[in-house]
Amino acid sequence: MRRNGFPLRRSGPTRQARRRSGRTVTWPWRAWTTRTRASAGTTSTGRRRRSRRFSTCPRRRGSVSSTRRSPRSVTGQGSWPAASTAPPASCRTASPATSSNDPALYHRDVPDLVLPEVLDAACRRAGLDLAGATPLRNHANDVYLLPFAGSSGVVVKIASKAERDRATRAVRLTLWLVEHGFPCTQPAEVEQPVEFGDHVVTFWRFYPQNERGVPSAGHLGGLLHRLHRLPDPPIELPPAAPLSSFAEVVAADLALPEQDRQWLIEERARLLEDFHQLTFPLGVGFIHGDAYPGNTLWDGPDVRLGDWDEPAWGPRELDLANTVHGGLRFGRSTAELDAFAAAYGYDPRDWAGIDTLVRIRDLHTLSSFLRRAARGDNAAAVELERRVGSLRRGDGASWVAT
Repeated sequence: MRRNGFPLRRSGPTRQARRRSGRTVTWPWRAWTTRTRASAGTTSTGRRRRSRRFSTCPRRRGSVSSTRRSPRSVTGQGSWPAASTAPPASCRTASPATSSNDPALYHRDVPDLVLPEVLDAACRRAGLDLAGATPLRNHANDVYLLPFAGSSGVVVKIASKAERDRATRAVRLTLWLVEHGFPCTQPAEVEQPVEFGDHVVTFWRFYPQNERGVPSAGHLGGLLHRLHRLPDPPIELPPAAPLSSFAEVVAADLALPEQDRQWLIEERARLLEDFHQLTFPLGVGFIHGDAYPGNTLWDGPDVRLGDWDEPAWGPRELDLANTVHGGLRFGRSTAELDAFAAAYGYDPRDWAGIDTLVRIRDLHTLSSFLRRAARGDNAAAVELERRVGSLRRGDGASWVAT
């Protein structure tokens, strides 16, 4: 049997039919699993169990010009519309924007062989070599490396089909950024995204990090300075909506104590009320949406900005607040923050509204721990309890980046 011209999973009647017809199918995951387990001193028999915790690659001035779609001057004061206010027509999406915090977008409980099947079918359609396929990350998306595809390897991102619009936007936006000379992570030169079953797949160039550390905050400051000076991209962008689905994520974690759950929901409401009262000296425009040093990668001596899943139309300060948050929670030094501000040409620490954005980021970082804890991840549950306790006490305790 074949579906849309591609072989179905090797199991049950399908596998038997292939045997009777004399056809064979190469299944690279079995060879990869055997090699991996043999190197670890174990043997592989029977069905492969997909690891739920993948190792990852090393983590990775002047005034900003106003843009024609921004209703606020960058040199003046701008405020972000309240939730009840519709965004300007020029920055509305044709269909409702889907937040990365939406629990429906995550597919961690799919059967073990479904994602390899999706990878196999999508790569065949794209004409990419599956040899040596290696899982890299299992978080908001499932990410795999094809080390022998393309000139230096290809990274494959598998997401829920509900994220189709966002995947298409990421590919189109990065192609536009490349045309304008911006150093972003580049999509692979294949027809994409590819849809298969309930999933959507995108393909990206691989940038080997060779055990180098994460690029500095200063590098990110320079990249954001360039990004925020670009003209409007010819792509519909959703309006920035901090914590848009956070309440739903909190409600879905039944293991969370009721008093903590209620406090988080109320804190979200308080922060969003404060957010909508802010004025933004840098104005409103095209933003990355999740800019922090961990989303930068080395490309030889240069640095690229990656992870284009959440671009939006919103206050530019949102792209700066995440790095300031790293100084509070993850040990980023004052010297690093100074370098970040100098490279960007503006120090967000001098702005009265930065505390609100940092506290919003505090809640944002809880989302992945809430999902993982709800799936029975004990380590995530411990860190979640620690972070929520820190927030409720109002202290500035350091957190563990996991």
